[in-house]
Amino acid sequence: MEASREVRNLRPHVKIVWGGYFPSIYPDAALNAKYVDYVVRGQGEDTLIELLDAVRGKRSFDSILGLSYKDSFGLHRNNPERPMKGPGSFPWSPFHRVPVQSYLRPSFFGKRTAVHHASVGCPFNCSFCGVHAAYGREEKMESPQRTVAILKHLVDEYGIDSVQFYDMNFFLGEDHARELCELLAPLQLRWWCEARVDIMSRYSDEKLIRLTFERPVAPNELAPFGAATMPDETHAVIRVPRDESARRAGEMLTRLPVADVTIDEVEADEVIRQMFAASAAQPPASKPSPPFRGEGPGEG
Repeated sequence: MEASREVRNLRPHVKIVWGGYFPSIYPDAALNAKYVDYVVRGQGEDTLIELLDAVRGKRSFDSILGLSYKDSFGLHRNNPERPMKGPGSFPWSPFHRVPVQSYLRPSFFGKRTAVHHASVGCPFNCSFCGVHAAYGREEKMESPQRTVAILKHLVDEYGIDSVQFYDMNFFLGEDHARELCELLAPLQLRWWCEARVDIMSRYSDEKLIRLTFERPVAPNELAPFGAATMPDETHAVIRVPRDESARRAGEMLTRLPVADVTIDEVEADEVIRQMFAASAAQPPASKPSPPFRGEGPGEG
């Protein structure tokens, strides 16, 4: 807001466009600000381009889906919603036009960490979250081949060694997750994602272990389970498998931050203690599980 105020003060003629979660969910509140001229609701790739055409006099503002704006009388106009598209419907980000190196930052799992959003939307309706309200109740994913091709480009051209996925539910589709993990393996990236335990607890034991914890598939360092996950569901994932890989899974889960869990501090401490106990109670395997290797190479 401070930046918008400053731009309006210094360059009153410059149009200011807001987008993202808050403006998408509360467009009228955003337009109440004197320094906001337009609001792009939800997915903005097409809306912003069409808005530029309208500002240049090439089309009318009321023809742009997903746009909220002030008309010539200062009244708020909210155009119909724009249907969401999957990431694969758009070109790659124009990496050659931005200083990529400036955005590769150290993290707890790499020295040159990139970010990637391989899907949009969320099928769940959590009351505390704005994703479904802003971006729809259907999670649209790009293909595993496209995801890996983009990350391979970032490895080859910019030397990334890790990636943080911003997807709301990285493991929503079991087959999709398995294919993506297999294709990611040759890149040897350490990576981070978000997941729901109630989804992953439905995975078969073999897939759960191989997808998330065996490095020959893909070295996933951390899969945080957020406020939508309840402690009993977390316990279910820990207790399912019985081999050494499952022990590592349980050990990793005990390192998850509990700040996202909607319980008080005392109960959180008890949950962590029980998680440690559940992991320690797993009997060791008689021999290590055989490595699981994907057959399909990543596309470049």
